[in-house]
Amino acid sequence: MKKSGLKTVQSQSLADLAYTQLLEGIASGHFQEDDRIVIDTVAEELGMSRIPVREALARLHAQRLLEYERNKGYRVLPKDNHTVLFQARLIIEPSAIKYCNNEITDKDIHKLREINTKISKLLHGKKFKQYMDFFVLNDQFHASIISLCGNRLISDAYVNLSYGPKWARHAFRVGGVPDLKENISEHETIIDALERGDNIKAAALSEDHILNGLKRFQSYVQES
Repeated sequence: MKKSGLKTVQSQSLADLAYTQLLEGIASGHFQEDDRIVIDTVAEELGMSRIPVREALARLHAQRLLEYERNKGYRVLPKDNHTVLFQARLIIEPSAIKYCNNEITDKDIHKLREINTKISKLLHGKKFKQYMDFFVLNDQFHASIISLCGNRLISDAYVNLSYGPKWARHAFRVGGVPDLKENISEHETIIDALERGDNIKAAALSEDHILNGLKRFQSYVQES
């Protein structure tokens, strides 16, 4: 039988689609705190089976955006305080860099620059897509730095923090990513320090980057 040339749609891609739609719904406030999310209803609205929706909900549950209760299903958890999220990053990321156990290679540096280049291409994107894509790529950038340092427990701590998805709920009201250029520039200074093998400087720059991000966010919220 001659193949049509079309790619098979994998269930994981549908799960990713369901995840994105649900995260958007939570971040935008369409799903309020304590709201129940019913698998059958979401599957019907998205025009897909229950399986990818169930996978997406399990992922959001693992990221502590949803709570699961037996015989009741999923409900939306309250937001974590944004200052607490930044404080957790301040403990995790600069320490991972400062006490790095591995030699960071040219390949590692290339990977970080590649992610930062993708972030720079979001400068001209549509606001909401830019907003969602930024949180995915930014999370990849910081998770990559932490994982390169070779301490599995610290990497697990960052993954369990679920910083990107949780932060999306706070930043939605700002609209887009107003400090995108600043993030790109600060990322580049961290990469440069890591490339020089100056982990102490890179750790200090990481700390500055996190604190600067907090200050910028607080100013945007006050203006909105």
